[in-house]
Amino acid sequence: MAEPVREAIRELMTQTMATIDTLLEASDRELTMASSHACAQGKDLWTLITNDIDHEKIHTGQKPPTNRA
Repeated sequence: MAEPVREAIRELMTQTMATIDTLLEASDRELTMASSHACAQGKDLWTLITNDIDHEKIHTGQKPPTNRA
């Protein structure tokens, strides 16, 4: 079980880094563009990105429940 979880985490990290690389290439003008995504809260792309970062931090702090019989 540990190996599939490890592979899933590595894939998630790879995808996250690809997204970060893309965002780092964005200009300041692009980051201040309006976003229609609900998570942007009616604001710009920068708000969307920071909201998503906060959202992921919340998930990172969570752990799955322990199965106890």
